Amino acid sequence: MARPILTLKKHHSEQATQSQAKEMHRYPNNQAVIPINALKVTLPLSPEVIPRDILPPEGKTGKVGWRIEIENTNSSKAKPMIIHAFFSAKNYRRAIRTIDKHLNIGESVIVLLQGRLTGNRNIENAGLSVQVRKTKQEDMQEQDNVVHVQNMSATIDNSHQHNL
Repeated sequence: MARPILTLKKHHSEQATQSQAKEMHRYPNNQAVIPINALKVTLPLSPEVIPRDILPPEGKTGKVGWRIEIENTNSSKAKPMIIHAFFSAKNYRRAIRTIDKHLNIGESVIVLLQGRLTGNRNIENAGLSVQVRKTKQEDMQEQDNVVHVQNMSATIDNSHQHNL
């Protein structure tokens, strides 16, 4: 029979049980608590949902704010979660100009809201960026070009080996 390496006195085992109970309370249902200051968020948006009538007059600096409502999918009676995002007027104007520029020439765009979501439900350092979306036809054409270049590379490699 194996002997225990360490003998615990009764009060030690009680402390161990209390410690385990505290850990169970801290980590219910096998979930760990990980404290963070903020969470980096990127929210893709359609350009049509970007409000244009909230900018301060041209030439004036300032902030533009959004109230973002996240619907509660668990209950229709539950209130939505409210998150606030504030942008510099300069960033907001630049995003709108970029959206208009691309839409006017028939390109499709996606607007990205990026920032740091904090515990007080604010998106700090919020900014908007605009990215041009490729059509499926452009994407397929680009893939065809890549395959064509790869085939050319294989042909060049094979012919180079024959010349050696």
